[in-house]
Amino acid sequence: MKKVIKMMMMLVVASGFVLSSCSDDEETKDVELTIIPSSSTAGGNLFVFDTIRVTVNGVGNSDNKLKNFKVTKAKVGSATQTLVDAKLSGTSYILNFGDTLVESDTGTITYTFTLTGDKGNVQTKTFVATVTNIGVIDVSPTTIQLFAQSSGQEVFMTLTPPFTQYTLGDALANDTAAIKEDVDLGSYYSSGTSSMSIASLFHSPYQTQIWSLFTSLRTRGLVRKTEFVRVSGVDFQKIADSEVDRDLQILARGKTWVEAINNLAVNDIVLYRTKDGKLGLIKIEDVSGLSGTPSQSGTFTINILAQAE
Repeated sequence: MKKVIKMMMMLVVASGFVLSSCSDDEETKDVELTIIPSSSTAGGNLFVFDTIRVTVNGVGNSDNKLKNFKVTKAKVGSATQTLVDAKLSGTSYILNFGDTLVESDTGTITYTFTLTGDKGNVQTKTFVATVTNIGVIDVSPTTIQLFAQSSGQEVFMTLTPPFTQYTLGDALANDTAAIKEDVDLGSYYSSGTSSMSIASLFHSPYQTQIWSLFTSLRTRGLVRKTEFVRVSGVDFQKIADSEVDRDLQILARGKTWVEAINNLAVNDIVLYRTKDGKLGLIKIEDVSGLSGTPSQSGTFTINILAQAE
């Protein structure tokens, strides 16, 4: 009987040891992975030739040492690339990761950071970048003069190079679809605001004042819809001198667009977006003909820069 009791006690002790060992395994602490994008990278909106910069910090522990770290780069429609595949040891790993973007990266890129320890779960972090290509801009070779709605003067224009202008006479005489398909902007004297203004031909108040002169372009669905926003603190000449559209694209982010801009004054700068998504800037160099009693004979002079076709 004593032998039986002794054997049972030994089994209880042994089972307790086994359970204790399993509990220790279950409590093994996972490795830790953090990624910190640089301030220039954090927003995820980048351009070709920018460099993705991310600080990587991997932490293990005495029971779960670091084993491997990997970075992959994936773009929809392209093969996944492995950029980093490092064998590790110890309990600490720091990497200042960088990847310079090239033209083929244009689109959405997903970077996956993976840290593996000897035990426990694999740790994964991702960073998604939207990569935009940089294009060139064209600048109007000379200043351009626009008029209010006096018959025979230039009141319509295209906002992509070569910045073709049309008069009211062109529209009245030709009544052609070509003007509807080409014109991005109309200039006019707005009686509602007593000011020189620009507008999309899609803009109802503009049509009310101008279309009464003719019927060829009245159908809103047939004209090009251009959007505008007045911007401040913009160095028109600096962007023109850069010869690329990077700053123009950044400027357009998050803007609230409208169909017309009134009260145009010297040195005003207007950002625009055409029906086709092309961006540009208009700088008001001069406004005249509005002294005394403003009328439909006012003029203003502008410079333009635009994304090239």
